[in-house]
Amino acid sequence: YRVISLLAASVILIALFVIIELEVEHPLLDVRVFKYWPYTNSLLLISVLMVGLFATLFYIPLFLQQAQGLGAFDAGLLLLPQALVMGVLMPSAGMIYDKFGPRWPAAIGLALTAIGTYLLVDVNLDTSSGHIIWLLVIRSVGMGLAMMPIMTGGIAAVPPDMVDGAGAFNTVV
Repeated sequence: YRVISLLAASVILIALFVIIELEVEHPLLDVRVFKYWPYTNSLLLISVLMVGLFATLFYIPLFLQQAQGLGAFDAGLLLLPQALVMGVLMPSAGMIYDKFGPRWPAAIGLALTAIGTYLLVDVNLDTSSGHIIWLLVIRSVGMGLAMMPIMTGGIAAVPPDMVDGAGAFNTVV
């Protein structure tokens, strides 16, 4: 009963928060930005990408250290190519966004992320470090390609006077 009552209280409090935010003159978080579907869709996609990113950033080092017996430094070195690829692709994805818009880079990036995530299903104790690196690099190419166009396309979908509220919700999400 404790869990159910906490879930019910959270739903009621979120509804109360939305009602109050819609009534005040200067809301803390302007929930009116959610009436623009491209923006709402971008938040949903970014949420899925972030869950995938942080789940991998938690479980892969844990797997490498606990199951394969690597040290923290060696596990970090295996994750370094993933970070470097994302660091290079995010600014490049901005240029691709300027040239093609958000749909193609986002679709290709989400597909690569899904494929890379699916391929992680075969990781086991016998999987080589090089194979894990390549799987993580495939995922990071997809994330690096998709994340910036999705965020930028979502923010671009709201009117200019609501961009600050949309940016605040991006940060919260």
